[in-house]
Amino acid sequence: MTAPVDPEISHALDSQPSLARMSLSRSVGVWRLTQPVALPVTPPGDPWHGRWLWAQAVLVLIVSVLAAPGSRAESDEPAIAQDLSEPRRELAAR
Repeated sequence: MTAPVDPEISHALDSQPSLARMSLSRSVGVWRLTQPVALPVTPPGDPWHGRWLWAQAVLVLIVSVLAAPGSRAESDEPAIAQDLSEPRRELAAR
């Protein structure tokens, strides 16, 4: 904690058995844990969690392939261009 440390906070932290004061000055406070922090134990893996992740990966792959510009047939593109240009020709003839 930066200076000045409130004496009440300093006394509260000093009274905790799991904390040790490292600073020699009373105006600045530095405390450390006396015991190492234990890492949380992870539960055994859920078999459905892994299957769900694989299913999502397959769905993303399918959508990516279907959305890719090269996945559309080339014969569809000229037909779309003709359909868009025909109304213009009709309007120009009128």
